[in-house]
Amino acid sequence: MLAGTAGCGRLAFDETTSGVDGDDAVDDALMVARCGDPVIAPATLRMTGKTFSFGNFQGAISLQTSVAASVRERVSGTVLAMTTSDATTADYSVDIPAGGHAPDAVLVYSRTPDLFTTTVFLDRPLARDLVGDTTVWNPGNGSVWGGAEMAVVYGSGGDGSHSRDSLKGTITFEVRDCVGVPIPNVTLTLTPAPEILLYQSTTGGIDGSRSDTEGTYGSAVAFNAEPGATHVEATGPGFTFDPMDVTVSAGDSMDMVVVRGY
Repeated sequence: MLAGTAGCGRLAFDETTSGVDGDDAVDDALMVARCGDPVIAPATLRMTGKTFSFGNFQGAISLQTSVAASVRERVSGTVLAMTTSDATTADYSVDIPAGGHAPDAVLVYSRTPDLFTTTVFLDRPLARDLVGDTTVWNPGNGSVWGGAEMAVVYGSGGDGSHSRDSLKGTITFEVRDCVGVPIPNVTLTLTPAPEILLYQSTTGGIDGSRSDTEGTYGSAVAFNAEPGATHVEATGPGFTFDPMDVTVSAGDSMDMVVVRGY
C-alpha cells in the first residue's frame, strides 16, 4: 500500500553546513542543483502519471479515476496548473508554466468526498518534468487513500494499537536517491514527534521491526502526526540529506514527503 511514499512545506537549511547564503535566488539554485537538475527551469514543465490507491503493501494498485491533480505554489496555495485524471485509464498530464524559474510547489490529488486528499511535498523547487512510475513510487504518481485503505495502514502499524485520530495527520515518507531508487538504512527524525514513526519492512508491511529504511521500498509512516509545522531530518550512510519543514494536514488527508539523498 505504501510501496515503492503534505499543507505546505519548505526546505529549511542550516546555512553553516549547507553553504546556503540566505539569498532566495541563490538558495533555490543550490537546492535545485543537488541532483543535477537544471538551475534554470524550462518555460514549461510537464507532470504525467496515474492516479491510484495501493491495493496492498507490496505495491499492487487499484486505479482511481477522475481525480483532480494540481500543482500549487507552496506558500500562497495558488494553483499553477490543474487537470483531472482520465475517467477510464486514470492517466493524467498537465503542463506547468514555469517561465524559466523553478517553482516552489506541492502536488495535490483530490476526489472528495470518497478519497482523502493527498499532498506531496517535494524536496526542492521543481525544475524538471515529473513522470510517474508505479513500479517504484516517485513524484508524478498520484497515490490516494480512502477510509478502508487508511484503516489498513493504521491496523498494520506496529502492534495494531494505533487508531487514527481525525484531529491529527498521517505522513508517508519516500526516501530516494537522485534517480529515484529507494535508499536503505536511513533514519528519520520528526519535531514534534508523531505518536509513532514506523518503517516499511522488506516484506512490505509496517510491523515495527525496523529502525530505518530498507532498500526495496525506502518508506516510512508517521502515525497521528501533530498538525501544523513539522521539521524533518534524515541521516544515512553515504548520503547527504537537506532538512525540511512541512505543514501537516489533519483530518481526511495523507501527506507524502519526498526525502532525496545526494
